[in-house]
Amino acid sequence: MVYRGPSFKTFHNYTLDRGYGNVQLDVEYRGKDYSTILEAGTRDAIDVFQVVGEPRTYLVLTTNTGLSYIGLVAYVREKKPGLADHTGKKGLMKEDEVFLQDDWNIEEVLGKKWKEKSDLRNAKILYQYLSY
Repeated sequence: MVYRGPSFKTFHNYTLDRGYGNVQLDVEYRGKDYSTILEAGTRDAIDVFQVVGEPRTYLVLTTNTGLSYIGLVAYVREKKPGLADHTGKKGLMKEDEVFLQDDWNIEEVLGKKWKEKSDLRNAKILYQYLSY
């Protein structure tokens, strides 16, 4: 599949807290902290991207090749305070997601060699299935 969409950049200014049974994503942007609990397993590979031209949007790619699943979730930084979670940080609100499970399902969308391709390439293809 040929990607026809906006440019992506890898986002590095985040931390993951892999607690028991959940994964918390903390993003720092211009001195402000944003947080959310991801729908990801504690052993998943997690990558964060931004869409060029959409600085409030973060794309989280979750991959587990052992269990054969991959997902992409679009999160948007909250503009207003008051929706913060228990940590006192502003939140990241989930806008949309795509999730594929089982090799045949993933291969239909990403191709047979999806595990050998870059996370950025897989995220770009999955992005085309979002509608946020």
